[in-house]
Amino acid sequence: MSNTRRSHLAWRLKPWQTILVFGILQCFIYGIGSFTLDYFAGGATAGFGVWPEVGGIGMFFVYILSFYIALVVVLPILIIKRFGVGVAVYLPYAIIGLFVEE
Repeated sequence: MSNTRRSHLAWRLKPWQTILVFGILQCFIYGIGSFTLDYFAGGATAGFGVWPEVGGIGMFFVYILSFYIALVVVLPILIIKRFGVGVAVYLPYAIIGLFVEE
């Protein structure tokens, strides 16, 4: 008798579709995170190229944003279980997201 049981909730997307969905989700989270970081914590963060001491509400948004980005990257790695999935999730952001944010 086998102790393994197949879940009735199967992931039905192909690997490239999963990567694309999570990549777009990551771009969305980066966009919302950048907006809220600039809007709510604008005074607590410094301009481009300046690395001062950061604390308070600015650090809170950095931690929260980092948690959700790590979650969005780790989930497809655990679903697909292939080498390079984490890098592939960053491709939509690397292609279009950097230009939107600047």
